[in-house]
Amino acid sequence: MNYRCLRPLFALVVLVLLRVPGHSQGLVETSLKGEIQSDQVLLQGYFVELYDVSNRREVHHEFVHPDGSFAFRNVPYGDYEVRVTNSGGEVVQQQLIAVNGATPPVELRLRRQEIPRPPSGPVSLTQLKHPPTRKAYGAFVVAQRFSEAGQYARAAEELEKAIRISPEYAEAYTNLAAQHVRLGRYEDAVTDVKRAMELTRPNAVDLCNMAFALSRLRRYPEALDSARTAVRLEPGNDKAQYMLGTLLVRDWRTLREGITHLERAVESVPAAQANLDLAKRALALGPPF
Repeated sequence: MNYRCLRPLFALVVLVLLRVPGHSQGLVETSLKGEIQSDQVLLQGYFVELYDVSNRREVHHEFVHPDGSFAFRNVPYGDYEVRVTNSGGEVVQQQLIAVNGATPPVELRLRRQEIPRPPSGPVSLTQLKHPPTRKAYGAFVVAQRFSEAGQYARAAEELEKAIRISPEYAEAYTNLAAQHVRLGRYEDAVTDVKRAMELTRPNAVDLCNMAFALSRLRRYPEALDSARTAVRLEPGNDKAQYMLGTLLVRDWRTLREGITHLERAVESVPAAQANLDLAKRALALGPPF
């Protein structure tokens, strides 16, 4: 390919990490159980938060089991809001409860539209059968803290620990790929993404991370294939549109197509505007000699 002298500003696409649960103080504590009822058995990656209304903070945080059940231990008496969050970090259901010695199990019903369908293919049986252990999740949370502090090497170490404990922890592989990209370990990032998608299915987040890493390795045709697949699977994902557009505008022959994708992403991806301006400037100058 004959690449024009554009300097695209790639953005790192990272799966939203889980927050660290806090702790509430109380004199009397009890256990709290619950169940999420839904029309679909697709709760992998969902978690339930227990939010202390009086102190305005989260006090517990647990993954939802494949059968929809969840449980909290050592919950101080008080008023709480139970929040159900999907694998994308979106709160899809919430309910106020009063916790005391007579509190019955919590029952939450998710409407069909609150449960996103997978883009294609079956639900991963590996994920359903092998949810991460508490220790693996703990390492995942510690990795988030290091990542937010800019300590990407230590974040990677914690994610590797999580994977050693729970080898089928797909989200840990996805986030490990992001840390490896930040550390310039692009070959490792490619390997991480491949493993993440083996455990789940091809998706825009992993494919965009793959496209980014491959582009840094100057494996542009492969990067472009990954970005195209991301857009095909999730055309409404602006980060995927941005990644594809940024790769396309590197080549005069696909410059106009790239501009179209960047225009779709510009409202939600700040870096898209800079790349779009560069691409339009290149288009105005005409094809290279």
